[in-house]
Amino acid sequence: MNNYKQHQALLKLFKLALQKKYPSARLFDRPVGLFKTVYGGTVKVGTTGFPDLEVWFPTTNGIIITHYEVKTGKGKQSKKQKTADKLISLMNGFYEVIREDYTYKKTEEFLKGKTLIGVDFSLLENS
Repeated sequence: MNNYKQHQALLKLFKLALQKKYPSARLFDRPVGLFKTVYGGTVKVGTTGFPDLEVWFPTTNGIIITHYEVKTGKGKQSKKQKTADKLISLMNGFYEVIREDYTYKKTEEFLKGKTLIGVDFSLLENS
């Protein structure tokens, strides 16, 4: 399996596990890169360095937004990804690199003391 397929498989597993653990969380993929069009051209999407996944946790005090970057094998953050990590952290945000051996320890620590609430996001789809 190539790196892209491994990356996508790990991202999918992480999203499924996260949604099961935190059912009220809202997950947003952040595709970044150069993609081929059906006509053979290419189009650049997203901001280079931005994390793969943004997750919103609804709480009694508003939304908490977290960011996750998926890395497979010995993959390392690029210079731009490290910069995004620092910027998000400087704004009291949460950024974490996800690997195959991921545990929820850092996410749980970040959410500690915050009251998560259930939100019916399907209401947005009917408006």
